[in-house]
Amino acid sequence: MEIPSTLCSNVYEFAFCPEPCYDRLVDLADPEDWGPSNRILKNYLSFSFSRAVFLTERDVDQTAPSNLPLVFDDDRCLFNTGLYTRRYETIYGLFEPNTKPDARQRWFLKGFFRLC
Repeated sequence: MEIPSTLCSNVYEFAFCPEPCYDRLVDLADPEDWGPSNRILKNYLSFSFSRAVFLTERDVDQTAPSNLPLVFDDDRCLFNTGLYTRRYETIYGLFEPNTKPDARQRWFLKGFFRLC
């Protein structure tokens, strides 16, 4: 697995994150009080992404890609959020290349999903 050389630890600089994605995550995750406008959730994701970047860069040569918190494959990036559904299924964030020509961020948050 090749990690991009421009990997940024700030999720909001790494990717454009549309607001509706957070509502989907709130519905998908085990119930929590995420505060007004999901402020606590956004802070949690920011910290978790930063930690995922650190762990991935540290362990990329020593760990199987499927065990890393960030996995890059064929123009996609999968991020283990550390959150779970009500049935204890891991929730992942899926990033795809940002196709907007004038985009500031290289990636676009497609959404949050659980593995089926």
